[in-house]
Parts: sequence; structure tokens; C-alpha cells
Amino acid sequence: MSVTTIASIGFDHTRDPDYYAGRADAYDEHKAGVDADTLEDRFEWMTDPTIPQTIRQLLSTAYLAGYRALIEDLRADQHFTRYMAGVEYAAWLGAR
Repeated sequence: MSVTTIASIGFDHTRDPDYYAGRADAYDEHKAGVDADTLEDRFEWMTDPTIPQTIRQLLSTAYLAGYRALIEDLRADQHFTRYMAGVEYAAWLGAR
């Protein structure tokens, strides 16, 4: 049995400074009090195809990838926090 591997050829933006600029902007907004849902709404606005091209030209694909990567990191952190709370609660119930 073989497993097909899909390579992300051409989608590695981690060497592009715009990728880190996108992550940094999302990080700064999050540290200023913006939650992950609002960041996701802003990302959707940035990628909305109905916005005129003159506005969308300011954001590179690498910038958008970095912005989205931080949102995914925040979501993963939220998931892990909920998971660990469940594990700790189950351990507390078991110790009673």
C-alpha cells in the first residue's frame, strides 16, 4: 500500500519578508485586544474578490499567508486550551 504525498510546490512563503509582515500585523492586532474571529473577518475582507483590484494590490500572497498562519496558530492554541481543560477536569473527577 502506498500513500500519496502532495507537495506544496510554489507555496512556501516562509522566505518572503511579507510573510513575516503579515504574521506581525496579525500578532500586533491580537495583542491589542482583537480576537481570532475578528482577525478571520479581516482576513476574509482582504481576500474578498469583490474589492476593487486597486485596493487588493497592496497585499501580497505571502503577506496573506502569514496573516492566515497566525490565525491558525491562535485557533490551535484555543483548541489545545479547551482540550487540556477537559483532561484536567476528567483527572479531577477521577480523584474525587
